[in-house]
Amino acid sequence: MFGGESDQVLKLDATSMKLYPATLGENDGGVEVRHDEKDGTLATLLARHPAPGYPVPIGVFRAVEQPTFEARTWEQSRAAVERDGAGTIDKLLDAGDRWKV
Repeated sequence: MFGGESDQVLKLDATSMKLYPATLGENDGGVEVRHDEKDGTLATLLARHPAPGYPVPIGVFRAVEQPTFEARTWEQSRAAVERDGAGTIDKLLDAGDRWKV
């Protein structure tokens, strides 16, 4: 909700899949949108919402809970050590293809 009296909302025009500002409770055929940061589709609509003459959405558009890159990398490293052993620098230098000059 927005506006001086918090009586304005964003509605979704289901035919064009576009958001537009309207008065709360107004029966104009649109669907009042309640933001859910876990909804990727709504986040995309908010991000592409035109700014001139419209309220500018601010805040968290989308929140995704998943492991970080660092956590996934450490897990991959731990799994490799568990599967193949710790390894040594000699094994590393002798591994893979080599060619003579």
